[in-house]
Amino acid sequence: MCWKNSCFSIDNSVRIFGSNDKAKENLAQYIARCPVSLEKIKYEPFHGKVLFKTPKYNDYFKEDFRTFNALDFIAEVMAPLRV
Repeated sequence: MCWKNSCFSIDNSVRIFGSNDKAKENLAQYIARCPVSLEKIKYEPFHGKVLFKTPKYNDYFKEDFRTFNALDFIAEVMAPLRV
């Protein structure tokens, strides 16, 4: 119950047919992209902290940056990959 909804959703109304090579290529490029913009990440090795900064203030999360322990940041980035 303490999970903050990020408003992420999945649209399953789009279908990609096996014969549509361009659609398959576009999907593969989207999946292979980095999940987080590297321009938004700064690592502070002395403190073992990661600063994640967005260019504008987020009204929902009430912040434009977050600080993570390095391992916690990796866990957050990898969370969508858990089954």
